[in-house]
Amino acid sequence: LDLLWTRKQDIMYNLFRWPIRKHSKLVVIAIANTMDLPERMLFNRVSSRLGISRLTFQPYTHEELHEIINSRLESTSSFYPEACMLAARKVAAASGDARRALDVCRHAIEIADSEGSDFVTSSHISKSVTDLYQCTKSKAVINGTLLERMLLKSLLAVFRRQGVEEAVLNEVYETFSSLCKFQGVHQPPYNIVMDICTGLGDSRVLLLEPGPVTSHTHIRLNCSQDELVFALKESVNKPSVC
Repeated sequence: LDLLWTRKQDIMYNLFRWPIRKHSKLVVIAIANTMDLPERMLFNRVSSRLGISRLTFQPYTHEELHEIINSRLESTSSFYPEACMLAARKVAAASGDARRALDVCRHAIEIADSEGSDFVTSSHISKSVTDLYQCTKSKAVINGTLLERMLLKSLLAVFRRQGVEEAVLNEVYETFSSLCKFQGVHQPPYNIVMDICTGLGDSRVLLLEPGPVTSHTHIRLNCSQDELVFALKESVNKPSVC
């Protein structure tokens, strides 16, 4: 559905009108990458034609990703077994997205070719993961302060709890407060958290509503969740500067 969205939404309107026409025997099953696409992007005249039944697909485990990768590589012996497993584990730890796992392997082949190697090794996979995940925004997270990273972790937790990739700062602050207590970090006052949020917006890690940041400001990520998860994992060994 994400790719069928247009400003007028006439394509989706017609698509979902077909099943409710008289004597229609058509059933439409729609798939969307955005979990809350009907609420966030569709007009009422379109969303009202959608059924209320939804099935959320859980991320693939590293065993399932490993099986998917191997099934795609049956016709070649250029991948070392440990390279396949590393790709599966890296992607499973970040997102569990099979498409991302195949992208990692595809880019690893390109890296191996550029080096004149006939085989894809674990080092090629590691380089591929770094290339695909470490965009400018990811580097900003990796080099960010401890409080910035904690705020982003809190934002992810709210997304996963609510199933919607948008949150209000006040909701994030509640989770942030709990995380500070859990990790034994001094909790900064609300105005400092708003400043942190503004800074993450200035670095384009977050997308914020226009205007000054308040407790009711709506927040979204300006990168995929798996990119943020990867960046946060990479930042573990960074000095904890508040």
